[in-house]
Amino acid sequence: MVLYYMKLADRLVQKGPPDLGEFAPPDSESLLRHLRLSGVASSPDQFHQSIELAARILVDEEGVDEAFKRLAGLPRPLPHYLVQSVKALPYDEQRVFIKTILHQSLSMLGCFHLVCLLVQVSSGAPLFARLARYIIAWQLSEENPGRFESQLAILRWVNAKFYHWPAAHAWPAHVRLAMVWAHGNQLISLLQDAGADPAWIASQFGRAADQILTEVWDTNNPGWLDVAHPRRVHYASFTVAGLSYALGDDCQLLSRWGLQDKVHSLIMREINGQEVLDVSIMQDHARASNLLGSFLTRGERLVETLLASTDPNSKLESPQSLVENAIASLLLDSSDFLSWAAIHAILGDLPLYEHLKEDFKAIVRKTNFAELVQGDTWQGLIVLETFAAQLIYLEAPDLYTEIAGHLRRIGRHLAQYERLHRFNGAESTTDHDILEYARSTLFEIALAVCGVPGGEMAPAERFAEIVEQLVTEWPSAGAWAKHVTHRLLEGLPAQQSRPLYRVLIWLRAYNV
Repeated sequence: MVLYYMKLADRLVQKGPPDLGEFAPPDSESLLRHLRLSGVASSPDQFHQSIELAARILVDEEGVDEAFKRLAGLPRPLPHYLVQSVKALPYDEQRVFIKTILHQSLSMLGCFHLVCLLVQVSSGAPLFARLARYIIAWQLSEENPGRFESQLAILRWVNAKFYHWPAAHAWPAHVRLAMVWAHGNQLISLLQDAGADPAWIASQFGRAADQILTEVWDTNNPGWLDVAHPRRVHYASFTVAGLSYALGDDCQLLSRWGLQDKVHSLIMREINGQEVLDVSIMQDHARASNLLGSFLTRGERLVETLLASTDPNSKLESPQSLVENAIASLLLDSSDFLSWAAIHAILGDLPLYEHLKEDFKAIVRKTNFAELVQGDTWQGLIVLETFAAQLIYLEAPDLYTEIAGHLRRIGRHLAQYERLHRFNGAESTTDHDILEYARSTLFEIALAVCGVPGGEMAPAERFAEIVEQLVTEWPSAGAWAKHVTHRLLEGLPAQQSRPLYRVLIWLRAYNV
């Protein structure tokens, strides 16, 4: 892999961006050997032990700088042996090590790992503390969200590639997830070294990663609900978790470094004149799995400290308590959008708390989702998304039939809405945006619904049925149906994709 990465770096510098296919690793064994993971650990616990052993081997064979470069691509605390090896270096050698690392183009993840080391070795070395502050301030700069989105696009592209890479199928979910991050971070460093524009990276890798949707139907994939899955990573929550890890939960460091206000502005959003927590901060990561022992679940203590600094009486309510309150409100009024929005923000597609499932079923059975969409399209679709995301956990086959009916009625309403505004010549930019959002959201909901296990039909057959019903009610949604169907065909095995070819033929006959 060292030779592969060196050749790729030369290719980027001398000839510019290659075809995206060249960013895929040559073989799976080389990638594992690069991290000194000689065997595939069958369980997460064995994997954690393997990482500690790998750190020892890498430090002994390649030195601390190369060991850091390779292991800093994983979103988990640096191995104890690596940290102790750096701390054991004489001061002059620590400076050489840090200079060597700084000459590399670190990802945002790598920067947090470096700050973690700097904080641990900074006792009696003000230079290291100043450097740690500088790196954190740079991470909080206004330009960083754009850089982060480009890095995230690479991770999501690598994840899509690995999911459909036959050589990676032998890996357990935790190993594949770790290799996604390890290889993705190598690519991030290479592209940054070559001076690739973050906007170009986000565009190219983001568009390619978007092509494949079928992972959503893989209910046997434990990595799908993992906190380190690239689709769950967002700038605000990632930054807060990274800061908590890097600073060792010493939240007062931010205050002493004068960075507290910057972090506060990162985690808060103003809505209707009120400050509320960023949606990604609100999510209950405890409902996700954590196969890698990632630090991405951290951050609650830092958020509590920041809130208390502006309002000493403020208290961060637990996510479960917020969802319980939302369910109680919806039992009284199932159209209460703020309660639906709270569930959507805190859980998304993570499993609902077991003791609330029966109440949630009662709520969705009495909710008229089509009526909510008619009242406010944006809000109504978010409510329907919230229901669809939880459907897989409810074990209620009748609700699948119900949501399919809701989709048909909503499609009928949106078709009428579209015709009315076009007939009156009053279709505005806002109307166009609403309709585009509705088309994309309805098909994303259909994808989620079709992944629910059980029933006589396979997911592709269910999706084909819903598409035909939806486009019959709302013909202008046909272009989106065609687009999503083509994306599914990119990833589905041939024997499972037959119903989708039938849909494409039907859409062609429908003049789409």
